[in-house]
Amino acid sequence: MSSLHKWAKIGVSTGCTYPRIWTLERFNPAAGYNLRQEWASKLYKTLGIQVIIQDWNLKGQPLDGILAPPTNLQSYQRGNIYGRGGPFIFLNLTQQSLVESPALIIALGQTCPSIAHSHFIFVNLRFSFVPFYGWEHWWKGVVVIKAWQWHARRGLDAALHEIVHRRRSCYMSIEGQRSRTGDLSPYKTGAARLAIQARTPIVPIVFHGAAAYDLLPFGEWAVRPGRLVMELLPPLCMQGVSLSERHELTHRLREMAEARRAAFQDASARREPGWQFS
Repeated sequence: MSSLHKWAKIGVSTGCTYPRIWTLERFNPAAGYNLRQEWASKLYKTLGIQVIIQDWNLKGQPLDGILAPPTNLQSYQRGNIYGRGGPFIFLNLTQQSLVESPALIIALGQTCPSIAHSHFIFVNLRFSFVPFYGWEHWWKGVVVIKAWQWHARRGLDAALHEIVHRRRSCYMSIEGQRSRTGDLSPYKTGAARLAIQARTPIVPIVFHGAAAYDLLPFGEWAVRPGRLVMELLPPLCMQGVSLSERHELTHRLREMAEARRAAFQDASARREPGWQFS
């Protein structure tokens, strides 16, 4: 099946499914989100992408799974952190491809349905033009023009209100844009500022296998079949962290992303089960 045929099939499916999702979620959020998960699963199946969720915050998560655990994991082996109800800031540390964001729908639906029903996404204006999936962020999420600093600050204030007063979890990217090369882009301090002001834990997310030339290169529409691994790391608590430490926090998050990417590359080089891309 050609990429054009795949995207046409996805477009028809999305156009038929999303109005039903929006209608269902008004009366039965759980049923609406289940339909949303089905849509995301079909999207990946059509594109030939296998999604693997590795969440280190779940009780019973196998430590000998597809990737060695983070070094700070042991202190968090006390059960499912999502049972606390949140809110959390799910922070993407490696924004590589358009194929990443639907994985969050699957991950949250599997691990924390109560958060999944109410979370919002902090997106750039360009992403909000994606038919249906992007459009809904105009009324469900926060849309900003990140090139305009005053507009980005206003967006962060709106996100802060949603987190603190409406107790909604947030998903956002620390880079603010997709990488054009597969390398990490410069990190912005807005996410650190938001987390510190909201006193909300950050759940760092690292995507593996979505580098610019692996699945969907920047500026292209030809999707290459493969595996997309979404790794959710132990949370960073913001209690006691001051706003003056936002640069240090941002640097720490970048070091974390670099360490997990290196761990993925080492596992791939050793050809460990589950990590070879077909």
